[in-house]
Amino acid sequence: MKKVLLTGLTGAFLVVLFSFCAQSFAENSQDYYNEGVEYLKQGQNQNAVDSLQKAVELDPNYAEAYSALGAAYRAMDKYNEAIDACKKAINIVPDVADPYVTMGSAYYMLGKTQEAINACKKAIKLNPQMPEAYLGLANIYLASQDYQQARNNALKAKDLFEQKGIQEGVREAEDLLRNIP
Repeated sequence: MKKVLLTGLTGAFLVVLFSFCAQSFAENSQDYYNEGVEYLKQGQNQNAVDSLQKAVELDPNYAEAYSALGAAYRAMDKYNEAIDACKKAINIVPDVADPYVTMGSAYYMLGKTQEAINACKKAIKLNPQMPEAYLGLANIYLASQDYQQARNNALKAKDLFEQKGIQEGVREAEDLLRNIP
């Protein structure tokens, strides 16, 4: 009888302990933002959205959190939500390139090619050293069959990725270049 009771208590303790460990330890908007970014890196996009939404609830002027929220929505193929979150980031801090790249990708996925091109070009204007913006633009031009522009932007992206030592980006740009007729 004591053994059964002890086993039951141990099981209950583990359930409580697991529930406690699964909870967020975030206490402020920065903590929720950091947690959301980590979830995003791990591909846990819904968890990222949940954490990032808490970050912006606590600090409605947290532009980086809105930008990351846009990226999380984009990763979940929720393009309109991604655009809305990016626009909020831009309204708070208009001179940051990241949300424009995410917005460009989302616009492209919605079939809004010119808006996508404009968003990527704006990102490049704000940060000419951002390879992701050139790569996004290269992909859009490739799909639009503007092969010269696709090649030029892919080469620029590859060069910038090489300068920054981001091998995954270099490979992505090289793959894109191989697909240009």
